[in-house]
Amino acid sequence: FPFRGEQVTLVYTLYTQVDVTSFDEELPKYKGFWTEEIFSPKNLNLREIQKNGVKYYAATIKKIALFPTKSGVIGIDPMVAVIGIREKQQRWNDFSLFGPPSKKFTVSTNKLSLNVKPLPENNNGEISAVVGNWKIKSSIESVKLKQDEAVTYEVVVSGTGNIQAVDLTDMSFPSELEVFEPEIHVNDNSLGDKIGGEKQFEWVLIPRFAGDVHLPKLTFTFFDPLEEKWVSQSTLGYHLGVAPNEKITTNSIGLSKEEVILMAEDIQFLDESSPH
Repeated sequence: FPFRGEQVTLVYTLYTQVDVTSFDEELPKYKGFWTEEIFSPKNLNLREIQKNGVKYYAATIKKIALFPTKSGVIGIDPMVAVIGIREKQQRWNDFSLFGPPSKKFTVSTNKLSLNVKPLPENNNGEISAVVGNWKIKSSIESVKLKQDEAVTYEVVVSGTGNIQAVDLTDMSFPSELEVFEPEIHVNDNSLGDKIGGEKQFEWVLIPRFAGDVHLPKLTFTFFDPLEEKWVSQSTLGYHLGVAPNEKITTNSIGLSKEEVILMAEDIQFLDESSPH
């Protein structure tokens, strides 16, 4: 009974008492899940086990992390595979150059279903699609700036869960700052069978007015399925001291983002051909 957005690990295992020469699987579509592959070996690594008092050779075929995107009962269709079995008792013929021939058989797993629990209401009213165990931190290049001088502000979220669900692009900034679209970098870093990683958001900020500018803390809310509770973490807040730009002789506040974009377009009209 996982929560919506909580990782469920699906493991496919082959059990055999005969010599398997090939294995070609076809995975289902996993409707209702966001998926991430954890383990997919190129060669089957057989190990001897006892199952219901009978000796088998077993091999892990695949491990897949499933993150349910909705609540309720979600079905998981079977995986279908075509396997080759070597028949050791069959006589070789002229076409069996590398050993006894094999026969092809089609096998499939059983159908599964998950009863996914909805996320509970948060007491403070904040909602989030982020589920897992996360940490957040922030940094800024400098808090002593000059008017129209760019500075980089970075926020990093790290932990376990669906890293793709982490989104901070709707963060609001003070009106004194010109803010460009953030650069986003994702570093996947799984811990065993747990999917996770680190997501970095980098904003370029340009103060357009001199004075003191308060960059407020950013609150990040997520649901921890192990503790079964909502968690809120915050970054640091920063007070920026912006000194006047002595080069400004008019009331101009520098180039706007729209003007920067226009300048980039004008470069297309440069004639780079060789002169006569």
